[in-house]
Amino acid sequence: MEGERMKVEYCIRCGRQPDEKDQYCTHCGAPLQNKCTNDGGPLGDPCNKVNHPQAAFCAQCGSPTVFKKTGLIMSPYEQGTKAEIDDLDELKHFSHRFFKDT
Repeated sequence: MEGERMKVEYCIRCGRQPDEKDQYCTHCGAPLQNKCTNDGGPLGDPCNKVNHPQAAFCAQCGSPTVFKKTGLIMSPYEQGTKAEIDDLDELKHFSHRFFKDT
């Protein structure tokens, strides 16, 4: 679905049926495609995956979707970040035998 346009049957905010080529609802201004918001940073490639309308996070890279960032859908969870994973890697030195009880 990357780069493809998923058929949108209704606006997630107001429920109106958009025209086929609309990118935003002409009644309320809400985005009609739930794309990934990962822009790739200064050196990476953007994700651009079009996700399911109820997806709060991208199925491909885990970044928040447009619908989540604009408040159209909610999630009880926050995005997991690379920093959190890196923090766990920093703690691995505590598994050294020096720290083990004998």
